[in-house]
Amino acid sequence: MKKEDLSAAMSNIDVTFIEEAENYDMTKRKIIKRPLSRLAVAAILLGCLIFSGVAYAGATLTDWESVISFFDEDGNETKVTVSDEAFFKELPDGLPVPGDGEPMIAMTKNEVEELLGFEILGSELSPKSTVFNYDAEVNFNSDTVATVSLWCPGFISESETNHISYKVNILSTDAEEGYILPFIEGKDAMGGKVYMETYTLGNLGTDAVIYTYDLDNRTNATFVYDNIYYTVSAYEYTLDEFKAILNTLR
Repeated sequence: MKKEDLSAAMSNIDVTFIEEAENYDMTKRKIIKRPLSRLAVAAILLGCLIFSGVAYAGATLTDWESVISFFDEDGNETKVTVSDEAFFKELPDGLPVPGDGEPMIAMTKNEVEELLGFEILGSELSPKSTVFNYDAEVNFNSDTVATVSLWCPGFISESETNHISYKVNILSTDAEEGYILPFIEGKDAMGGKVYMETYTLGNLGTDAVIYTYDLDNRTNATFVYDNIYYTVSAYEYTLDEFKAILNTLR
């Protein structure tokens, strides 16, 4: 943001909102233990405006893109875009939420889709008996579901060494900022990622970021389709073989 634009934004912050922020009781949150100066409050509010761009429901960020960061041996960062626009999914009420320490819920693909009310990608190479492990997380400040994740380690299995695993991550339209940030920064937090290429999935009309690891035998493809974040992992496949499998996703 240019200096003159920043100054104008600062000038346009209504003093009423600043006073409300100063007088807001934070004792329940135990985050701020002394009043902030007006300048500090204004800086915080302006920072939120600059970061979020557009917001709805007063909190949820809707103007962002999702990227994966890759670092070379000198620590230089290259960001590769997974999705150039924000993505959310409307989730039904009453979804199950496993508690802390509880196992994920095993479901078939049909059961998952019936529960969520929409389809997820499958493959003709995946057996009908495939088990999807379901998990969900609720927002920090409410009991609404923020994210749903599905983990399928045996999505496609040709042998003990050659197999495909599958992760599905769904971000709710009700998700709070803390749950949105991991999607912005990329869900894969593992180090040593090595970018290979961005490959267009012609059957889906979307681009997949394909990468591997410097100390692993996996090749990953990460992409967003129908506002759902997918990661497909191939073990002991060539790149061409992996691309052929990706093109079976429907």
